[in-house]
Amino acid sequence: MAVAFAIATVALAATAVVMAVRPRPDVAAATAVLLLGVAATYVLSRMTGIPGLTTHREPVDVLGVLVTSLEVSGAVLASWPLTRRSN
Repeated sequence: MAVAFAIATVALAATAVVMAVRPRPDVAAATAVLLLGVAATYVLSRMTGIPGLTTHREPVDVLGVLVTSLEVSGAVLASWPLTRRSN
């Protein structure tokens, strides 16, 4: 499971660099999808476990819930430019 989160971290770092250098709607959308994917993985691992990665439910922890909340907030903020109209 740690490898999956490490891959997600590298992917999110890459989208952050691209957004800092040349922000584009497609990169913002990719960032939002990645953040929601990581948040969903956390929730799934706490509810049922993840087939192929863990065979048991992980315990819910305060730090994990806080980080997941921040990931969902980040996804909303990343998608903000996608919902605004240009004049």
